[in-house]
Amino acid sequence: MENKKRSKGVTLFAWSFIIISLIVLFSARGQKYPFISSAPILFLITFYTAAYGIAGILTGINLLRLKEWARKLVVFLAVLGVADMFIFVPLNHIDFKKTSQIELIGQQQLVALKNKLSDAYDGFLAKNNAAPKMSKEEFIQLGVTKVESITRMAMHIFMAIMESLLILYSIFLLYFFTRPRVKEQFPKTKPCCSCC
Repeated sequence: MENKKRSKGVTLFAWSFIIISLIVLFSARGQKYPFISSAPILFLITFYTAAYGIAGILTGINLLRLKEWARKLVVFLAVLGVADMFIFVPLNHIDFKKTSQIELIGQQQLVALKNKLSDAYDGFLAKNNAAPKMSKEEFIQLGVTKVESITRMAMHIFMAIMESLLILYSIFLLYFFTRPRVKEQFPKTKPCCSCC
């Protein structure tokens, strides 16, 4: 009976919210910001992220069951999700800036890159008789620095796109679940007695 009343939009958003909340919950496990030295703050961030994920999963499940309280809660969580971005977006970008070269490029990829740069340097020397302007070590370091810079820029752009999509998703959730046609699908709970 509930499936007949529930629109495809509600079903789609409920499942998407469950999936995103699962991702949020698993990201809370051992979440660390090395630049934050305060253990209570780190605990609070992890606890909050886990609580948000659990609340999101329960909300998504009850959206499928067309519970009115779940519709109200998803609106609240959507507003909270947009507000969170003003805290977590800067934290994530600061954390990413502090990522080491090996973590960013990868140990094997870094070794392979250095080998390619070394071969390129040797190849240049073999073809040209002129004395090089920089040593092999300087050439390799310059190449690695450029690759690291490009990779960091690409990752910051990717993170910004993903964060923008999450903000748009939260705004659309807010819009969708406050529409009259959607609200009609969620029957209001009848009072348990005449005094309520």
